[in-house]
Amino acid sequence: MIAKLLHEGETTTQLKNAIRYNTVDKEYLNSITNPRLLQPVSNLGIIDIENKSGYQDFMLEFISEINLNKSMSTNKRQKKLYAHEMISFEDEDNKNYTQDELIKIAIETLNNLYDMENTPYVLYPQCIFSCTAIT
Repeated sequence: MIAKLLHEGETTTQLKNAIRYNTVDKEYLNSITNPRLLQPVSNLGIIDIENKSGYQDFMLEFISEINLNKSMSTNKRQKKLYAHEMISFEDEDNKNYTQDELIKIAIETLNNLYDMENTPYVLYPQCIFSCTAIT
C-alpha cells in the first residue's frame, strides 16, 4: 500500500475543484474490471452519484461542514482547509480484500494523520481517495 498527500488547499474553490476532478467520469480510466466511479463513502451520510441533484446537495453540505470545522479550529496557525490524499493498494491486496475491507484499511491509515471520526471525509473507492478537512 502506498499513501500519498496529493495536495492541500486553502480555499473552497480549490476544494470544489478537487471534488469535481474525482467525480468526473474519465473514459480512459473506466473498464469492466476497474470502474472509475464506484459508490463514494463518507462519514456524513450516503452519497448517490446517480442522483445528480442529491449528489450536488451532499457536496454542498460536505463543503459547509469543512468550513464549519475550519472556523471552529483552535489552531490559528493552520491555513489549509483540506487535504487530498490518495491510497493505492497492490494488485495482491485488491485480490485478497473486499472493497469494504480496503475502505476500512484506508480509514485506519488516514486515522494516523487525522481524527477520522470528527473529520469530514469522502472516499472514492476507485483509488481510495480521501478529501479531508484539516482541523
